[in-house]
Order: sequence, then C-alpha cells, then structure tokens
Amino acid sequence: AVTGEGAGQSVTDTCEDLADNTASDTESGINIDKTDPAINITTPAEGAAYLLNAAVNANYACTDSLSGVKSCTGFVANGAAINTSTVGGKQFIVNSSDVAGNGASSQRNYTVRYAFSGFTNPIAPMPADNVAKAGRTLPVKYSLLDANGTFVSDLSSFVSLLSAPVACDATAPG
Repeated sequence: AVTGEGAGQSVTDTCEDLADNTASDTESGINIDKTDPAINITTPAEGAAYLLNAAVNANYACTDSLSGVKSCTGFVANGAAINTSTVGGKQFIVNSSDVAGNGASSQRNYTVRYAFSGFTNPIAPMPADNVAKAGRTLPVKYSLLDANGTFVSDLSSFVSLLSAPVACDATAPG
C-alpha cells in the first residue's frame, strides 16, 4: 500500500506461490494528493475599508502543487469589481478544489464607508473647542461623499452622533 503523499511514487511487491515460486512487480506513476489547494486573496485585504462606490477589483489566485487546481471561484471573477455599492461590513469568499477532490475556502472581511468631510459652521472642526450655552439648539451640518465625490443625500446614512461633556474651568472667562 502507498499511503504517503506525493507525485510519481512507486511500489514494488513480491508474490510467492505454494511451490516457492516468486514474482515481483513494480507499479509506478502513483500520485497521492491529500492537501487542500492554497488560496491567496490580495484584494480585498482583510480588514480593509473602501469608500462607497469605489472601483476595487478582486485579486486572488489558487494553487495546488500535486494534482493541480480544478476550480477557483470567488464572489466575482478575478479582476472584476467587488461590492462597494452599499455601506457596511462585507465578506469576500473564494472557493477552490483540486483534481484529487480536496477543497478549500478563504474569506476576507472588509468595510464600505462614506467619506466624511467634517462638520461645518456653527460647529468648528477639531481640534477647536465648540462652546454653546446650555439648552441651546445647534444645527449639525456635515457632508458625506462617495468615492466619486458625489454627495450622499439619503437620510438613512445618518446613523448616530455622539457628544461628550467636557469639564469647564469655573474660573475661566466667558
């Protein structure tokens, strides 16, 4: 029996009958592949952040040094644009199989986000301190853009706004 993994293996065995006659035979060209194919995903990179509607093309490859790659498929074809059409967390998966029937899968997680241009008057950009009287209403003005510089006007894009109180020096003027 040949159990070791590798290409071009051979095994020789000898048989003997009841009259003590022997014969040997060698079988060669035995290929055993127990290893899954390797998958290399370059784009999207793990944990990468891309802007909404950015043109980002998938870049991946599959290899198998023993029996050879039978299939290598991602969510989109290698070189085609990945999904950046909606904001949020995304997954990109590539599946591969080799001629011997071994299979593998590899996943990359990436995020699609807006380009935030910052707050505008009456809120001063950081690192400035914004001062307002307690109870006063301040309009919050900001812009969100996609990768093409197009303004995002969908109100559902506004998810949350965090504010934090800052301790004031009681002896400071104003």
